[in-house]
Amino acid sequence: MSNNDEQLLKRVEHLEKTIEKSIAYNNKYLNEIARSNFFNLFSYLAREIKNEATVDLLIEYLVHIGVIDYKSFVEFKQKNPLMKTYIDENKNALKICNFFNSPECTTSTETQLYDYINNSNLIIQKQRFVIKKQLLLERGFDEGSKEVKEIDESIMRYITEINKSEKTPPNKEKEYYLKKSEATEIYNGYFTNKEEDIIERIREIPLLKEIHFEPECKALYSEAIHNYWIGNFNASIVLLSVFLESYLKEQYYFKTKKDTDETLNPLIDTCFNLEIINSEQKDFLSQFADNVRNNYIHARYHKLITDITIPLAKIDLESHSEPELTYGTSEEFPFLTHLAKIEKDKSDSKKLIIEIAKFVMSISKSYDELSKEVDGLD
Repeated sequence: MSNNDEQLLKRVEHLEKTIEKSIAYNNKYLNEIARSNFFNLFSYLAREIKNEATVDLLIEYLVHIGVIDYKSFVEFKQKNPLMKTYIDENKNALKICNFFNSPECTTSTETQLYDYINNSNLIIQKQRFVIKKQLLLERGFDEGSKEVKEIDESIMRYITEINKSEKTPPNKEKEYYLKKSEATEIYNGYFTNKEEDIIERIREIPLLKEIHFEPECKALYSEAIHNYWIGNFNASIVLLSVFLESYLKEQYYFKTKKDTDETLNPLIDTCFNLEIINSEQKDFLSQFADNVRNNYIHARYHKLITDITIPLAKIDLESHSEPELTYGTSEEFPFLTHLAKIEKDKSDSKKLIIEIAKFVMSISKSYDELSKEVDGLD
């Protein structure tokens, strides 16, 4: 073997030893990471089990010595708004668990879900601290007390984090059509001067907080009543009809575990045939679909306002004569139909929201009922 061959062989042997050391080091590093993750996970689980045991035993002790009534405690837990925030947060955790076991689990969808869940949890946690602050104030703590200030700081931290997640990407500049001063003037003119009217309208209609809705239905009902609050009566009626169709599709899915593309009228018949609604409810919904939904969606204002006759004053601008009292009809002056519809929207939107809310309450299960079915949140 030549000298060059010997040197080449030594280099190969040295390279093999170096690679073996690198592989061994990487394997050791990966094992340490895996053990570290498992350690952290089981430490977390052990801590949670211990915490849950402490809470359970504390409840049992308080019941045992007669400080609390267990049945009363269960009812309190189900109705307390704080419990609702924990239920929502728990649902987010279960959503991630179910996602990992689904075929839709990919790197890109995982990132999207995490972004959604993280932002959702921030909103839930912020709401939890808002409730805690309200409880402190109701129990006699001053707005400027240390305890309330600490909660305010926590709320502001959550708001900052929520705003970060909703910010426009830095490489994309926002496009504005008005100066801030102009927008502020419009805001003050539209909202500030109507504060008492808005507060009155908020008090007039049900929020349906106690009813379980899927997110899309919850958002639609919220938009419908928010538009009523601020005086967008036509928009509230249109959105109410969209909400109603979405709600019936939700009930259809609960009954059949299938989706449907039916529009409102055939969907009403389907729900009646499946005994989701009764004959009286079917008649009410059919009238709503024909007389309200179709006329508003398709802008058939002549069917909403059939005829208008109002007193008018006829003025001759050329001769400067005294105004002549007369009558005008919507046939002569079509704009009267539009003016009358604005007033009709105001009264009808309130009436329709209450009617639809009563219909929903007659069918939907409340959070209390659902919680009893699934034995609350353990």
